[in-house]
Amino acid sequence: MRKTLSRSSWSEKEDKELMRIIDHNNQYILEYGLNLASKKLHRSLSAIRQHYYILLNKQNEENLKRQFIDAVTTGDFKLSKHKNKYIVIV
Repeated sequence: MRKTLSRSSWSEKEDKELMRIIDHNNQYILEYGLNLASKKLHRSLSAIRQHYYILLNKQNEENLKRQFIDAVTTGDFKLSKHKNKYIVIV
């Protein structure tokens, strides 16, 4: 039974369950984990696949931001802001 507001929206619980299933079955090919998640979450395989890649994209962006912040704060760099953009001066 789905706990979402609408068919196109995803709850945090569904996101966690999707990632848990994929992580738990990481020794198999990705399609196997996506098929299991599809059956468990009662969503189509294409919807599961699309949402999984969206979640991966978000995680990659967060990791890049964290790496950037770590590099700037631990290095000999200066950070300046110009028109809502940050520029790193070496």
